[in-house]
Amino acid sequence: MISDAKFSIIIPVYNGEKYLKETLLSIQRQSYSNWECIVVDDGSTDSSVTIAEHIAFYDGRFKIFQRPNSLPKGANSCRNFGFDQISGAIVNWFDADDYMLPQFIETKIHAFKNDVQLVISSGFFTNELLENKKPMQVFKTQELYTDYFLWNLKLITGSVAFKRDFLNGRSLFDNTLKKSQEFEFFTRLFVDISPKAYSIIETELFLYRSHPSSKTSLNQGYNQAFKESEAFAILVNLERSVRISNIKVANSAYRLLINLLHKAIANNHSSNVEVIYRGLKDNLKATRRGKMASHILGIMINSNKLFDINFLPWDKLLKKLNVY
Repeated sequence: MISDAKFSIIIPVYNGEKYLKETLLSIQRQSYSNWECIVVDDGSTDSSVTIAEHIAFYDGRFKIFQRPNSLPKGANSCRNFGFDQISGAIVNWFDADDYMLPQFIETKIHAFKNDVQLVISSGFFTNELLENKKPMQVFKTQELYTDYFLWNLKLITGSVAFKRDFLNGRSLFDNTLKKSQEFEFFTRLFVDISPKAYSIIETELFLYRSHPSSKTSLNQGYNQAFKESEAFAILVNLERSVRISNIKVANSAYRLLINLLHKAIANNHSSNVEVIYRGLKDNLKATRRGKMASHILGIMINSNKLFDINFLPWDKLLKKLNVY
């Protein structure tokens, strides 16, 4: 029965010694005891592995692995490799700097009823010290894909638990992405899922820690690799939403891409300018306003080759268009 199923947690870690012990102990203190925690080290040079192995020595439910050298470096590889090691019927990826509240597993396990394939829960955004808790906005919806894409639902990697069978045979995290990996993964799974196949828990079950070395903090500046990953994930959803006639997502994706394009031009990120412009052009053919926006964009891109156009509010004007 699902009510007493093994719950598998997968944690990638790279130089996470500052927070890892606290994270692992929060798992050890769960009210539900039938779990395993797969820790996959990504080549740490600090004491992360020592910390994990010390805890695993006293509690065999923790299993420590090294990412094989044959796999690309990165958290996504570790997450995918970890999935291949699990023995549980339920799986939940988690980050090495976050914190599970005691009822995390038990609450999620009991939500797997009938045909439910994945369970979503809320959590708290916190500071580095796990203080100043701000609830993540999570609510019951019949439009999971749309509400997640529009960021009405605030979901992160640890928010979602899956039935293992639901994921078997599917592509998991994209190894090429440096950011937005859970966004790309979740939107790919959410787009055609039936409301009967998911359960949403509005109770906060974990703490998401923001600190100076987190990707959220690092993305405050202009990181080319991060912006390229964001552009890829949003372009995929623009194409997808146009194909299925999801007007809300299509217009939102268009505005997000205009914003990324503006930043790419301002930061002389020419390769991302080309990718975003080409993607927009290919997907703006369907409507008259889309064609008009595409024409204006072409003028702006060509003009920027001659002089700086970012002193003009072209991005704000273009974002006002509902192109679909």
